[in-house]
Amino acid sequence: MTISGTERSTIVAAVASPSPGRKLADAVNVLSNGAYTVSYSIGAETSNAIAVTITVRTLDGRTLDNRVALDLLVISSTSTYALNTTDYTIAASTGVVVQLIADQVLRVITNASGVAVVSFTLASGAATSFLAAVLPGGSMAVSGAITHAA
Repeated sequence: MTISGTERSTIVAAVASPSPGRKLADAVNVLSNGAYTVSYSIGAETSNAIAVTITVRTLDGRTLDNRVALDLLVISSTSTYALNTTDYTIAASTGVVVQLIADQVLRVITNASGVAVVSFTLASGAATSFLAAVLPGGSMAVSGAITHAA
């Protein structure tokens, strides 16, 4: 893994003067697992399916040149982080998705550019869920609403 000057500065600053609650282990975690951001683009519902594009970039916004494995929680509330109870069919059209716990905990592996497209299909009815990526150090990157209309 190559660390850019910006990422190196962030890590050095975190180690030299950690913010409250930040540990040296967090900085080591950034070094060993890579430092990145996660963003989401939620498509329109088509035939009961909604495609969510997940993009992983370096801290300074550069496109990745390698695959990244992300653990994602499928949650029903952004205030309580309650796990989803909706029965989805989940599949990836770009990257790979593995359901660690059906419809609740996913491991997504991006393509070599840091992008994955995961579709959430609902057989019938209405539902709203969110994705929460677990980032190095334990912080979360939460998507907007994935809303299926009735």
